[in-house]
Amino acid sequence: MGDIKGFVCLNCEYEETHFIGFGFRVREERILYVCNNCEALTSTNAKTPRCRTCRSRRLTEVKDDFAFTKCPECNHTGLEELAGHWD
Repeated sequence: MGDIKGFVCLNCEYEETHFIGFGFRVREERILYVCNNCEALTSTNAKTPRCRTCRSRRLTEVKDDFAFTKCPECNHTGLEELAGHWD
């Protein structure tokens, strides 16, 4: 019961998706963050979230108006946003 957020790179076809919201087993909401240090996306329900790539705690919550700027694999700027809902 939540949203799916992610992107597909139009250059190298790298795909990244995150399931956010409330799950069936976990009562805390899963929130999507972007790391201020390495710009990686991380989704977690931890009270003190960390980046999954560099382990930094300098994260910013991703809002609905978030636009993915570049691919983490090839640094191409042409990304297609993925969005949806899950039950």
